Amino acid sequence: EYYEIEFSKVNNSPAKKVLDMIFALIGIIIGSPIMAILAIAILVESGHPVVFKQKRIGTNMKPFTFIKFRSLKNLSEAELEKLNDPNATIEQRITKVGKLMRKFRIDELPQFFNVLNGTMAVIGPRPEMPAYHNQCLKNIPYYSLRYKMKPGITGWAQINYKHTSGLEDYKIKTEYDLYYIKNRSILLDLQITLKTIETMLGMRGAK
Repeated sequence: EYYEIEFSKVNNSPAKKVLDMIFALIGIIIGSPIMAILAIAILVESGHPVVFKQKRIGTNMKPFTFIKFRSLKNLSEAELEKLNDPNATIEQRITKVGKLMRKFRIDELPQFFNVLNGTMAVIGPRPEMPAYHNQCLKNIPYYSLRYKMKPGITGWAQINYKHTSGLEDYKIKTEYDLYYIKNRSILLDLQITLKTIETMLGMRGAK
């Protein structure tokens, strides 16, 4: 009940929305040469599509279309069946350009357009796929509270915890998300931004 009362005060302020728009525009302007190079590299290596689109769950648990540069090969069902080890599927499917993009997290640059259309913020909880969302909603207490804020390109959970692979990981990551929402401040956002830049420059491993 304490959590519900505390998180009922959370809102996406107009000031944060304006700042997000400004940062998104700056990100697109600065990142446009990189995005153009990446688009050409993806086309040359593995053809269309350049951008990967997927349904994700956003603010107040409303679905939206999430975009990023495609980093996996286009494989048919028959080709996928040849990949016998399910744990190696992603590694076997990832392209050369994809490996580079994922290392520096630049595959996420197109998400600045998600920020511009109002479905995402620069900083916030990671947007989840519907299947994982439904599983977590049933099994993790207060999980729904992470949707009080817009999902972010980067965030407290993303920079502090490894890639999420199971329910226990999602529980820990949810704790990070709720900590951020409850304690959000300009100082905390600055800390997240600096750590994200470190990751993009290869100074820290991506989460």
